[in-house]
Amino acid sequence: PATYNNGILPIDGVFASIGIEITASVYLEFGDGIPSDHRALWLEVTHTSILGHDPSQITRPKACRLQCKDPRIMKQYLDLWENYCRQHKLLDKAIALENRCTYPMHDQ
Repeated sequence: PATYNNGILPIDGVFASIGIEITASVYLEFGDGIPSDHRALWLEVTHTSILGHDPSQITRPKACRLQCKDPRIMKQYLDLWENYCRQHKLLDKAIALENRCTYPMHDQ
């Protein structure tokens, strides 16, 4: 298809090195994906041909839920949280952010 909005010929293309395995491709409609007078081209390639290996799936650990019924665990959690807040100066940063805000918000 024409790749330039006012043209009749395909003038855009993609070139890949030998060994890059393209498994799917599609031209998008004019204006889809990016605002342009050219069509965007979408390619799907294999991990192995790009990276040299197939990366393993990332397995996310299960979340550990805070045990709110145990006062010892709550105290330990709150102590850790307070230390984190002090170490990263979160209160100072929150106050500085609030001071940069304008009230009421203006149109901009």
